[in-house]
Amino acid sequence: MQRAKSIMLWLLTVSAISLSLIIAVIWPWPAPTLDWHSPYKAALANGDCNAALNIAIAAAASGAIGVRRLNEIEGSVKCQNAPLHGPHAADIGYLSALRHADQSDYSIYSLNRHNLGPLRHQFVSSAIFLCAAPYNGVHQVDNAELSRALPEQDGPIIALHRLRREICVEFLEHLAGALVDASDAPANNVADRLLLSPPLQKTMQANYLYARLLLEKGFTPSWMHDSNNSQPLIEYMREVALDRLERAASTGHQKAIRLIISILHAGLVRPRNDKEAYFWVLRLRRLGGADKTEFAGIEAALSDADRVLVRLNEENTWSDLQKLTLAP
Repeated sequence: MQRAKSIMLWLLTVSAISLSLIIAVIWPWPAPTLDWHSPYKAALANGDCNAALNIAIAAAASGAIGVRRLNEIEGSVKCQNAPLHGPHAADIGYLSALRHADQSDYSIYSLNRHNLGPLRHQFVSSAIFLCAAPYNGVHQVDNAELSRALPEQDGPIIALHRLRREICVEFLEHLAGALVDASDAPANNVADRLLLSPPLQKTMQANYLYARLLLEKGFTPSWMHDSNNSQPLIEYMREVALDRLERAASTGHQKAIRLIISILHAGLVRPRNDKEAYFWVLRLRRLGGADKTEFAGIEAALSDADRVLVRLNEENTWSDLQKLTLAP
């Protein structure tokens, strides 16, 4: 009897410890608050205004400051070749608008407007609570992401939060992919908001999935139809989707490259452009994603002179990319 009690106590203890560890990993505990002001001021004092602006941009992208404050900082710091928001200016502006609107996390991702069905709705809601809300910078600063710009404040705790964030982002990418693949409009509408909103809006997989949703599937989210200028807005967002797809393709994302080849060759969004499509064919072949027989029709559609010019352009672009990659 005593032995049975001991075994039962041991099992309960192990279960409690295991449950605690699972909760510690899954539950969205807030990351430690980071001080970006001090390194920002130190960079200015050292005359490194580019570093100072990069810190300020990271603070804005993580929700620590709004776009108006960032504009004030950029206006007061004059740097040659200053980043001035960098490639994520629209993302920062959108995040600032979300913070100003003070929307709930469920309305940010349109879960209040689109019913996904009993089980799926609860599953997606839980994913938003556990993995999107802690890192969208709307109701709390995304210190895990901000820490990348503040290496002097790094440590084991913040590193664990970064790891959790990376796992969450990857999970959300898979979730968004499943919603893009779904055949119902509510799922596609929620996918649209997931892919446009932080923390997914800056990932290359999200860029690819957004182009799949708007361009390959031809889906038009309901919020675009609600606009007074719906057709110009739809056309603009399709251009945004193509720009995001090109951004993903330029990083070597092979699925994105295949999709942009298809879109350029078919003449979706913009007039058919086999020269640009052939550029990406060459890039895909360089990356080992296609052999010389695939996309032969695109290659054959060009003159010998055009093929030579496109090859030179692709080689030069690749060389420049390698220099940037290898630069200290």
